[in-house]
Amino acid sequence: MIRTQTVAHYEPSISTDRPESGDEQARRVKQRETMTRVLANSLVNQLLQSGCGEGEVINLATQILHYVTSRGFGNGTQAEAADPHGEAPTVVTWRLQPASRDRHVIAGSRVSLQPLESSHLPLLKKWREDPEIRKTCSAKFLADLMGRNGRDPVDHLEFIIHDEHRRPIGLVALFHIDEDVGQAEMAKLLGEPSSRGSGYALEATGLLLAYAFRVLKLYRVYLRTKGFNLHNIQLNERLGFQFEGILRASERLQDELIDVVLMSMLAREFTARYEVRESPASEPAELSAS
Repeated sequence: MIRTQTVAHYEPSISTDRPESGDEQARRVKQRETMTRVLANSLVNQLLQSGCGEGEVINLATQILHYVTSRGFGNGTQAEAADPHGEAPTVVTWRLQPASRDRHVIAGSRVSLQPLESSHLPLLKKWREDPEIRKTCSAKFLADLMGRNGRDPVDHLEFIIHDEHRRPIGLVALFHIDEDVGQAEMAKLLGEPSSRGSGYALEATGLLLAYAFRVLKLYRVYLRTKGFNLHNIQLNERLGFQFEGILRASERLQDELIDVVLMSMLAREFTARYEVRESPASEPAELSAS
């Protein structure tokens, strides 16, 4: 089990209000161009491998062009239509409640993160059978969770997401925690279909990132997402994750090898983007957009 006091301490090295330099802006533009190109290539390959003909692929491209044109791309009107949920929250107000010697319950406004217990295993088994989860989440990650039977390895921390009605709806995790480098890989899933698209993933991820950078004192949190999962990639971008690259043919989905997108956030980027507020015990914690 991770003992929070033994993790190396890293201080952010930049001011929270320092503007991006020209080189940083150019690098970010280059990253987006590369990601767009590789994702387009991955999508076309997935369509062809699934049995679509060249004509169908061309027809899809035509429909996409018609769609983005109708949304106002190119004339300055697309911003409001492109993101109906607005910006991701940038103020995290939380309350940490000790659950055991080295574990916490992390309370937010709508969700709380509670340490994974063996009693949660039937839920994981149920979620693993969901077709959407099987398509978008790592089968190996879920199998590892089931195989550990609720036991905590030294480099993993998993939390069950509970909604405002105290209903378990998903899971967030930090694993491959490397104390020497000060980094960890993050995973998230919403197992209950009715909870998807309601902002729970945004809040749960914000709370987990605050825990990673403020309590564990990590320097880097990274994640992997399947190359065709554009919704999840966009969600990660809204949260502040930056595109790092493509791991080509690095994961198997059914009988096909697929590309995986690698994204990350550094401690200084979290500090520049988010304000973390401590919530008094007498008040409910909240996660709000600024």
